[in-house]
Amino acid sequence: MFSDLTILDTGLDRFAQIKIQLIGIIVIGLFSFISSYIILSLFNKVYPLRVSPMQEELGLNIAEHNAVSIEHDLISILDKQSESGDLKVRGPQDPFTAGGVIGLYYNKLMSKLETSEEERSKWRERISKEVKLAVKVQENFLPKRNLKNYPVHGINIAAREVSGDFFSFYPHNDSIYFIIADVAGKGIHAGMVMAKASTLFEVLSQSKLDPDEMAFHMNNDLNQTKTSGMFVTSIVGEYNLITDEIRWVNAGHQPAVLRDENGKYSQFESSAPPLGVIKQKEKSIYIINRIKLNGSRFYAFTDGLSESLDDKGEEIGIDGSIEIIEENFNTDTSEQLDKITKKIMDTSQSQNLSDDLTLISIGK
Repeated sequence: MFSDLTILDTGLDRFAQIKIQLIGIIVIGLFSFISSYIILSLFNKVYPLRVSPMQEELGLNIAEHNAVSIEHDLISILDKQSESGDLKVRGPQDPFTAGGVIGLYYNKLMSKLETSEEERSKWRERISKEVKLAVKVQENFLPKRNLKNYPVHGINIAAREVSGDFFSFYPHNDSIYFIIADVAGKGIHAGMVMAKASTLFEVLSQSKLDPDEMAFHMNNDLNQTKTSGMFVTSIVGEYNLITDEIRWVNAGHQPAVLRDENGKYSQFESSAPPLGVIKQKEKSIYIINRIKLNGSRFYAFTDGLSESLDDKGEEIGIDGSIEIIEENFNTDTSEQLDKITKKIMDTSQSQNLSDDLTLISIGK
């Protein structure tokens, strides 16, 4: 830059020579910087040239040389517990360091949570056993009788372990008493009310009372002992094999359905409030329906059928219930009821009933 220009023999004056050399220096500098940046960036991807922000916060002794720190160990323990959910995981504790004190209280908290979870598990197991026992007791409330000589069939599928629906048949010589009922609510509470209602039916059937008298006595007894808000919708009746006549009362229940021998359906609506709602002074509030079957078939069901869902997720209603009954009509009534319940289960979106499902049929 400051040499003799005649020696360089460039033909340029000193200012032009300095300008050219400065440009060269700048170009070489840029080339070196860019090349170095690219090379170091590629190298950094393979082998990081600096520690992470978290490691920098912990310090080089821990990040680079695996030195021990209570705070670091505690953070690792917390991460492990968070990922695994294991309540048995414990952290380091030391009453003379901040991290150790935090670990001490963390361990106490985990111990309490672990004990609490063990207690909950014990209670869940106990409740499960109690529910299974309740199911067995409920099954024993409904006697299994030989009804081969009677054209009656029924089926009950509980939505939960304990059903709030029930049906029962009580044969007596040439007659058979029947009931189908739906207790308001679900679960064990509804099951207890159901047990009482079924017991009342058994006792009253032995006295050979008319359907209106049976409903009257069941209503007043349930009203005296029921829990607030609990009631029972029910159809109670009697079928006479000799006269082929069926008599029944409908207390707040779904309509009874009659299919005649020509495949025509008739509905018989409720004429009285559900059992247990209010104490009644006269049995006349329960109006007796009478009809001779003469080849017809009588059906009664709970809202577990009418409120079941179709393929579109909509309730089928009474009309939809009749359609399913007709679609699965069979000379074998027991087989028909099995087909109906299978149809409901198959079309149920979750394959689980949202409500107890009970059906009965009477007639040849």
